[in-house]
Amino acid sequence: VLTDLSKPLYDTGIVTDHAQFVSKLMSRENMISTSLGHSIAMPHIRNPQENSSSKPVIVIGICKDGVDFNAPDGEKVKLFFLIYTNNEIAHLRIISKINRFLRNNVDINDFLTVDTPKDVIRLLLKD
Repeated sequence: VLTDLSKPLYDTGIVTDHAQFVSKLMSRENMISTSLGHSIAMPHIRNPQENSSSKPVIVIGICKDGVDFNAPDGEKVKLFFLIYTNNEIAHLRIISKINRFLRNNVDINDFLTVDTPKDVIRLLLKD
């Protein structure tokens, strides 16, 4: 999952060493899962300042069948928000905003019914 989720970062040149980046993601997951429960995870590396790009990027992944991701509630993860930034403050703000957004605006099932990236953007922009 982490390899597939981080592939757009590599394909666009944001990440230059894909294997090393995935290894850092795995190291972070081995410490404690980035799954929040409720079928959601926010993978990221432990030390954001190790990332090369200063521009924050979020890769959204949807796995309709779900995947075991060591969630605290034991549920399979279906919605992933991979966070990439080299600024720790931006990193924490992104995590906070995603948490708040998911609590207040969206039912996870809304994401599981989308068919295109444009549909995902519509969900993110809805009031």
